[in-house]
Amino acid sequence: MGEVYRATDLLLDQTVALKFLPEELLRSRQAVDRLRDEVRLARQISHPNVCRVYDMGEADGQLFLTMEFIDGENLSSLLRRIGRLPGDKALQVTRRLCLALAAAHEKGVLHRDLKPANIMIDGRGQALITDFGLAVAADGVHPADLRSGTPAYMSPEQLAGVEVTVRSDLYSLGLVLYELFSGKPAFSEDRDPRKAKQAFLAPLSTLVPDIDPKVEQVIARCLDPVPGNRPSSAMAIVASLPGGDPLSAALAAGETPSPELVAAGEPNARMGRGTAAATLAILFIALGATAAIRGRLLIFSSLGPDNDGSAMAQTARDILTSLGYAGKPAWSDWGYASDDRRVSRLMAMGREEARRELSNETPVYFWYRVAPVPIAAQSNPFLGAVTDTDPPLSTPGMILLQLAPDRRLTSLVAIPPARDENATAIPMDAAKLFALSRLEPSRFREVAPVWTPPAAFDSRTAWIETEGSNPLRVEAASWKGRPVFIKAGLDRTPDPVAPAASGSRAVISFVLRLGLLMALGWHNLRRGSVDRRGAARLGILIGAAVLVLHFLQVTSSIDLRGYYLLIKIWGNALWAGSTSALGYIAIEPLVRKRWPRALTTWARLLNANVRDPAVAQDVLIGLTFGGAIALVLTTCEALITGIARTGYYAVSSSANHIASALLGTLPDAVVSSAGFYCALLLCTAVCRSKWLGAGCLAVLMAALGTDASNWTVWFVIGSVLFGAAAAFALRFGYLAFAAAALAVEILASFPVTLDASVFYSPSSFAALGLLLGLGTYSCRCLLAEFPRAAQSSPHG
Repeated sequence: MGEVYRATDLLLDQTVALKFLPEELLRSRQAVDRLRDEVRLARQISHPNVCRVYDMGEADGQLFLTMEFIDGENLSSLLRRIGRLPGDKALQVTRRLCLALAAAHEKGVLHRDLKPANIMIDGRGQALITDFGLAVAADGVHPADLRSGTPAYMSPEQLAGVEVTVRSDLYSLGLVLYELFSGKPAFSEDRDPRKAKQAFLAPLSTLVPDIDPKVEQVIARCLDPVPGNRPSSAMAIVASLPGGDPLSAALAAGETPSPELVAAGEPNARMGRGTAAATLAILFIALGATAAIRGRLLIFSSLGPDNDGSAMAQTARDILTSLGYAGKPAWSDWGYASDDRRVSRLMAMGREEARRELSNETPVYFWYRVAPVPIAAQSNPFLGAVTDTDPPLSTPGMILLQLAPDRRLTSLVAIPPARDENATAIPMDAAKLFALSRLEPSRFREVAPVWTPPAAFDSRTAWIETEGSNPLRVEAASWKGRPVFIKAGLDRTPDPVAPAASGSRAVISFVLRLGLLMALGWHNLRRGSVDRRGAARLGILIGAAVLVLHFLQVTSSIDLRGYYLLIKIWGNALWAGSTSALGYIAIEPLVRKRWPRALTTWARLLNANVRDPAVAQDVLIGLTFGGAIALVLTTCEALITGIARTGYYAVSSSANHIASALLGTLPDAVVSSAGFYCALLLCTAVCRSKWLGAGCLAVLMAALGTDASNWTVWFVIGSVLFGAAAAFALRFGYLAFAAAALAVEILASFPVTLDASVFYSPSSFAALGLLLGLGTYSCRCLLAEFPRAAQSSPHG
C-alpha cells in the first residue's frame, strides 16, 4: 500500500514520516484516491494513541503524505521478537487501543485494517494505531470494496462481503488482542473466507494458563461470529476489562464516556458496617428532631381534633345545602391552605410577637370544592393535587367554599348555570349569611359594594363593621336568590380569587425553557451522545408515577361524564414523562461529559440495580444529608421567626391524599435535582472553576430565594446551606443529591410532627415512615455484602 521513510522538516527542524505510493500504484486512480481519503479521514481523529496525519503533497510527480514519526517498532515485529507481552503491559496496551479505536468510531471512521503490523509501540511503550489507508466513513462503504483488508484479521461478515460495521473493527481488535496475550496469530495469512464462520479458536486459557478470566471473556465476545453478540463499542470493552479506571482513561483521552461505561465506573469508596449503622442512626435522630421542633412551629398546630378534614367537609356540605345548593355533588374535594400574605407579615415580626398573633387568629383556612364533573389540577402535572385555586373556577356548577378553623363561613364563589330558564329573582337572605359567618348583624351597617364578584350575579350588597380601627367588610352577590359570592375580610383585603389564566410572562418563560431543552436535545442527538434507553426509562417511570398519583387524587368514581378527566390525567402523565425524557436528553450528556462519576449510581439505578450496594450507599448518605439540612432550617426558623411554613396539600387524614402527595414528591425531587445540576454545570463553566462556580450558584440562589423579611439573616443562612448542597452534589453525585432533595421536599411539604393527637398525624407518620423505610432498606442492602465478603475471606 505504501513506502514510509523517516525525514526531517527543514523549516521546523522536526522529524516526521513520509508515506509514498509505490511507483506501480501512481498510475492507479483508486490508489491515489485512497491516499487522499487516508489524509481526509485520519485528520478528523485527534487522540494520543492515533498516529497523527499532517498533510498531503507532491514532489517530482510523486504523491506523499506527512505524518507523525514514531520512534519504535510495530507490534507484529515486537511479538515475533519477544513472544507475548506480560499481562499488565498487555492490559495497558489493550486499553490504549480501545480508546483510540473509540475515538475513530466517534468520528464515524472505520479502520478496516486493524492488525499488529499497523500498531506501533513507541519508545515510551505507548501503543498507537497507524495506517488509515483502507479506512472509510461508516456510512460510505461501497459494496465492491467490502473485502478490502488483510484476510487474517477480517471479521467473518467482511470476508463474506456482507457488511462492514463498528463491530467488524471490534472483531479485528479481538484478533489483535488474542495475539497480544498469547503471542501467536489466531489465523494464518491464507485464511479461507468460505470457512470463516466455522473457524475454531483455541481458548486463550489453553495457551496462557495464568490469563485473567475477564480478559479471556472479553476477547471471546469480540470474536463471536455473530456481530450482534459482540460488545457494542470499544468503550464497552474498556469497561469490561479488569482493574484500571476506564472513566479516568476516557476523560484523559477527551472522550465522552458511554452510559455503559459510566454505570460500570468505580463509585464512592464503600463505607464499613459501623459507618453505615452510624449513618442510619444519624438519619433517625435528624428526622425525629426535625419533627419534634417543626411540630411546634407549624401554622397548622392550632388546629384541634375537631378540625379533621372529613368533619369540616360535612360542615361545608351542610352550609351549601342551607344556601340552596342541595343534592350530592358529582365531584368534591377538600384541603387546608394558608393566607400567604398574613404568614409573610407574621414571619416579618419578632418571634414572640408572631407567636402571640398566631394564637389570636390563625391564617389557616379550610376549602371545599364542588364540580359537575371530576376535575384535575392544571398548573403542575408532577403533583396533580387539586387546590382552592387550581384548576380555576371556570365551569358552570363549580363551587369553592372557605371556612375558618371554627367552622364559620368566610368565602364562597359559585359559577351559576350557563342557561337558566327561571327569570324570577329572589331576594338574598342576609340573616342566614350573617348566621353562617357567625357575625352580629347589629354591629354592621349597609354600604356600597366595592369588591367585584368573579361570577355572574343579579344583585349584590355589602356591610361594614361600625366599630374598630380595622373594620371588617362583608360583601355578597346572588343569582336568582342563591349566593354566588360571599366574602368576609378586612376592608383593605383584595379579592382572594386567583386569576383564571397564567400571565404572559409565565408563558414566555415556559416557551423559552422548552425551546432551550429542545435545542440542547437536538444537538446531543446529532452528536450521538444521548442515553436513549435511560431517557426512555426515566420518562416511563415519571409518567407512570404521575398517572398513579392523579388517579389517587380522584375521590369519586369516574363515569361517562368523567371522560374529559381521563383524557386530562393521561395527558398530564404523557406530558410529564415526555418532558422529563427531553430534559434528560438535553442535560445528561453534558453532565456525563464533564462529571461522569456523578452519574454512576444513577445509571445503575436506571438499570434496575436497586439492591446495588453503591446505589444503597448514595441513597442512605443523601437522605441523611437532607435530614440534616431540614433540621438546620427548622432550628433557624425556631430561633428567628418561631413559625414554619409547610405544603398544605398533605394536611390530611385521607389515605388517597397522603399517598398521592408522597408519590408526587418523587418526580418532583428528580426534576428539581436535575435543574440544580444544570445550573451548577452552567456556573462552573462560566467561572471555569468547579468550586468557584458552586459558590456563585449558592449566593445567587440564596439571593433569589430569600424573602424580604429578615433578608440579611436568611441570605447568609441560604448561602451557607446552598453552598453545602452544591459541595455535596459535586462530591457524592446526582443520586445522593436527589435523595437529599427528596428528604428536604418531604420534610418541608408535610406537616411533620410527633404529636399523635392531631388529626393530620397519619400524614406526618407516613412521610417520616417513607424516609425511614428508604434509609433502613438502603442500609440493609449495603450491609448485605459484608457476610458474603467475610465468607470468602481466607481468615473466615
